[in-house]
Amino acid sequence: MKIKVSPSGSSTGSLLHIMPSRSRRSYRDVLAGPGGNSRPALETLSMGKKEFQFTITVNGEHYGKRFFSIRPGESMDHVVLKLIASLLYAHEKPEVEHPTGWKYRPDVTVFDEKGAVKRWIECADTAPSKLRRVLGRFPQAEVVVFKRLHHEAESFARFFLRERQGGASIVVKAFEADFVDTLCRIIFDRASLRAEYAGGMLTLTCGDVTIFSPVYSC
Repeated sequence: MKIKVSPSGSSTGSLLHIMPSRSRRSYRDVLAGPGGNSRPALETLSMGKKEFQFTITVNGEHYGKRFFSIRPGESMDHVVLKLIASLLYAHEKPEVEHPTGWKYRPDVTVFDEKGAVKRWIECADTAPSKLRRVLGRFPQAEVVVFKRLHHEAESFARFFLRERQGGASIVVKAFEADFVDTLCRIIFDRASLRAEYAGGMLTLTCGDVTIFSPVYSC
């Protein structure tokens, strides 16, 4: 069957093609453990660390297997935003939670050919005061923040500009309503992900499900 998921007041949305399920474990099963009782998509994990293994293809290029973890106290949307950031910058070989030689560690980092920080990427909630310190420490780097929703990105960008008072800026990226939440609900502990990113539109296929959204930049 086909399901059209449209944000309130909008004629656009995420198109899902849902086929019969296979013998895989969704993230709900992973979080629930052997006894079931899965948790809501955006609720934080209160048990041990869980692992996800994805085989990734972006715009027809194969990038092999990537591993992501969800730790106690971490929300699933935070993990999924790190995954999306890694997909969008896959051609630049991003590193997830890689040390930078500083007390702070970004969610995702892109390094240049000399090993210097080229892009410092934060996902979900992050303090503008932290970003101010990042910009001071790595003035050559582009700082990117990924948010779930467009209005969240706009609000954060406006707040940060007031905080900076016209100083160095950042890029804030976000997605259509339901896009991140839906991806939280459909990913499996082991899955193949195919992404197409062109013209500002991101299309993701996970197993039998395809969703898409514009990538908004503020």
